[in-house]
Amino acid sequence: MAGDTSGDPSLCRRMALRHFRIVSFIYLLALIVGTHWPRLELSGPGGAFDKLIHFFAFGLMIFCFWICNWVTGPARLVIVGIGVCFLIEITQATLSVGRVYSLHDVEAGTMGVVAFVIMITALRPLPGSAIEEVRNLWIRIAFSLTSRSGACLVILTSGSIGVLMGGLIAIVIDFLLLNRGIEGSNAMAALMLGGLSFGIPAMLLSFRSGFRFELKRLGETDGLACLEGWFRGTIISSLIPALLLYAVMSACFVFFRFILLQLLIWEKVRSSSFLGPLLFEDQGTIYCLILALSIAVYLRRLMLSLARRI
Repeated sequence: MAGDTSGDPSLCRRMALRHFRIVSFIYLLALIVGTHWPRLELSGPGGAFDKLIHFFAFGLMIFCFWICNWVTGPARLVIVGIGVCFLIEITQATLSVGRVYSLHDVEAGTMGVVAFVIMITALRPLPGSAIEEVRNLWIRIAFSLTSRSGACLVILTSGSIGVLMGGLIAIVIDFLLLNRGIEGSNAMAALMLGGLSFGIPAMLLSFRSGFRFELKRLGETDGLACLEGWFRGTIISSLIPALLLYAVMSACFVFFRFILLQLLIWEKVRSSSFLGPLLFEDQGTIYCLILALSIAVYLRRLMLSLARRI
């Protein structure tokens, strides 16, 4: 376990980035192995969950690039992410046994990359010396926390427990409540998507608890006093507008599909190799993209609310 590095911000940053990069390297290695494993089936007969897995897998990949400071800037993140999506599909077809190139997988992965880049961009700093001071202090506390191996281990353990619980719950729902049976199940997809649904919040809650402890340990409570009570006060100003936006965009998508059904171009669109699967088979990725846009609006409104508070 690393010693106390809180007195040296630059050392804290280097140690924290080192921990981020170790975890990210393990994830990227797992992603490469998983996408090139011979004849790996991640979904049931319908295959819809497979596209959701591509969405989140490549979205998390681009998050790893960003948090490790390997790639910076929204444009670079999008270009690199889309490039990796194409590269993996090409190597799947040429290097893997039983794997083929799929444009639909590239579409889902690209949407995941774009979604995560939009959410990352929503966190970009606002102008103002007071805001910059609070932001720098928050980053310093976060680096001080994640520079310690023990704290990182606790956060990862919390996330792992959340992934395990969420995955098991999702598998139970898939097998029992949906009555799919073994042959028609989406067990792997349920494990991954259910795990993400529980694992990410568990890690965030663990990080939040550790951040508060680190804040008190370093005696910087007064520096971030403006954050006290701020989050609870943003439910009406930030969360409700984001939820309304999600509802409106989802309704518009459903209405758009209904309009297509009434038009003569319905069959032409449905038979399109690009639009057909996206609109009629892999709708989950569209709804996830809409959710990401809503989350980005929520995060940006949080930033604006904080700016007004400071």
